[in-house]
Amino acid sequence: MNYRILFFISVLVLLVGLGGLFMLPTESEPQANTTESTSPQTTAQEKKNIKLAMASKSLSAGSILKPEDYQINELQIEVTSSLADEDISELLLQNTTGLDGFLLSEHAASGHFLAKSSLISPSDERFLFYTVGKDEVVFRVYIRLENQFVLDTLKSGDIVGLFAQQQDFSRNAEQQRFDEILQNLEVVKIDRFDKDKDANREEAKDYAGYVSVRMKANLVKEIFSLTKNRSLLVLPQGELVDSKTLNKRGLSVRSLRGRN
Repeated sequence: MNYRILFFISVLVLLVGLGGLFMLPTESEPQANTTESTSPQTTAQEKKNIKLAMASKSLSAGSILKPEDYQINELQIEVTSSLADEDISELLLQNTTGLDGFLLSEHAASGHFLAKSSLISPSDERFLFYTVGKDEVVFRVYIRLENQFVLDTLKSGDIVGLFAQQQDFSRNAEQQRFDEILQNLEVVKIDRFDKDKDANREEAKDYAGYVSVRMKANLVKEIFSLTKNRSLLVLPQGELVDSKTLNKRGLSVRSLRGRN
C-alpha cells in the first residue's frame, strides 16, 4: 500500500514539473509586448505657420527696403525646423508698413529668403552704422513747422533733391525762392519731434522733425558755406517743386553736382 502511494506521488510531482516547464514564457514574447507598448506613443510632429521675406531682385548690403524689393511668404513647418528662427511675424506686427524702411546688412540674391538677422529696423541703434559707406555721412535736414508736409510725403528709400529756401525780397516778401543744391540723395530715416517728449529740445520750437539723407562726406562743408542764413529743404525730385519757383542762378551748385 505504501509503495502505491509513493508511486502516485512521484508521478504527480513529475507531471507538475513538466507542466511548469511548458508554462514558462518564450524569449520572443516580451519583445512583442515591448513593440506593442511603444507603437501607440509615436505621434506626428507639431506644425506652425511662419512668415519669411523673399528678395524680389538682387539686393546689396546697405539697401533700404522698398515695397518692390521683397515679398512676404507664409509657410507651414514643423516646430523643430531650423526655419522657425527666420520667422519675421513679430517684426511685421510691430511695423504697419511691413519691412519698408528696414536696412539690409548683407547681400541677398533674387529669389532667396532674407535672413532675419540681416534686417535692421530704423529704430535700431545699428541702423545708421550700416547705412553709410567709408566716404559717406548721414546728413540731417531739419524741416520747419510750415513745411511738415514733407515728413508726411517722404519715406525711407525715396530719392530727393536738396534745396536752399529763402524769401525773395526782390519781388514779394511772401514769395519763397528755392535754390537747388544737390540731386539724387537717398532718404535714410525720417524722425518727428514729439510735443511732449521733445518739449525741452530747442529744435522742436521751430521744426517739426528732420529727414536724414546719405551723401558724400566732402560735400557737407561746402553745403553750409553755400546755404548760410538759409533754410534747407528736401523734396521729391520732379514732383512737388514747380520749376517756375526754382532759381538755380543764386548758388554755385554745378561743382557740387559734379562731385555727387
